Amino acid sequence: MVMLLGAIGVQAGGDITFKWQKADPTDTLFIESIPMSVYDSQDFRAAMNMYNVDQNVIPSSKGAKIPIEGDGLRYYIMNSNRLWWPVEFVAESGDDVTVSFDNGVITIKGRSALTNTIDSLRRATVPFMSEYVKIKQSPELAQNPNDFQLLSKMEELNTSINDVYDNYLTNNLNNPAAIWALRNSTLAIDLIDKVGQDAINSPMRPMYNRMKQDIDDFLKAQAPKELVKGDMAPNFELPDASGNMVSLASFRGKWVLLDLWGSWCIWCVRGFPQMKENYELYKDKCEFVGLDFYDTVEVWKKSITAMELPWVQLYVGERDSNTVQALMSDYMVQGFPTKVLIDPEGKVYKYLCGEDPSFYDEFKTLFGK
Repeated sequence: MVMLLGAIGVQAGGDITFKWQKADPTDTLFIESIPMSVYDSQDFRAAMNMYNVDQNVIPSSKGAKIPIEGDGLRYYIMNSNRLWWPVEFVAESGDDVTVSFDNGVITIKGRSALTNTIDSLRRATVPFMSEYVKIKQSPELAQNPNDFQLLSKMEELNTSINDVYDNYLTNNLNNPAAIWALRNSTLAIDLIDKVGQDAINSPMRPMYNRMKQDIDDFLKAQAPKELVKGDMAPNFELPDASGNMVSLASFRGKWVLLDLWGSWCIWCVRGFPQMKENYELYKDKCEFVGLDFYDTVEVWKKSITAMELPWVQLYVGERDSNTVQALMSDYMVQGFPTKVLIDPEGKVYKYLCGEDPSFYDEFKTLFGK
């Protein structure tokens, strides 16, 4: 059983110190934080605190510092233009956590066994992720995006990343860190009901509850088929950030890429760097349209600004709204993200549930870049 700081009487308070130095003036470091206790609530991101490490931090001789607010466990997401994808971690009130940036290697260390275990798992994936990114950005892959050897190597590296979490779960289902590992594991559906009581009864329980609900929803929502090529894409009319109503029909005559996402969805967020690259390449050929699910309006607006998403953004609604349920049904949504490529006649050309680096390969054929 992993002892949490709160369980052994450590007082509220504590800080997180970021040993962060800019490589150039454009470097940014943003931190989002919520209490783990509200992670399973519908509006959990409404409780989010956001920090720009350049602006609203406590100066410290050891680096930029933010307080660990409230009592108990908190969940953090760290974003930077120097990070390929967000870094997530947890910290407990009463702890003093240090986030170090040494030659591109990030280490998160505190007194909590949970914080340290979660970061050790993340760091174990870094060599595979680094190699994956190196191949993805290589001139060889750019020149030949269908290179079988390179794509096979990327798939192999992705499997190695998953194996880190899968292997941890083999003997640690009673450890609170198992709940974190399940979020990144290919075994989540198989193991969600085998998590031990010590883990479920820990402060990680709200994350377990949300994951369990999402998996149950996913399994219930599985349909015998998905939208297929040639189906007419169901029309909708949704508000943009200014309150203007925008319909899918208004894009008729253009190629359209629908991205069904939410700021709570880590795989959606991880896909944004590649989506931004392809938006810049094809924005004159294809209209990119984001459809936000489950967020509150306030969190949605904050997120599209903080994440710098330049394409059309429309708001669907919170989890139980009629609009969400209707679109989930119309588009046969089985998970997030879901991407739907629609041709100029309004027909489905390609449909994808999840993230797949090869999804955009079709764009090169269609649009000639």
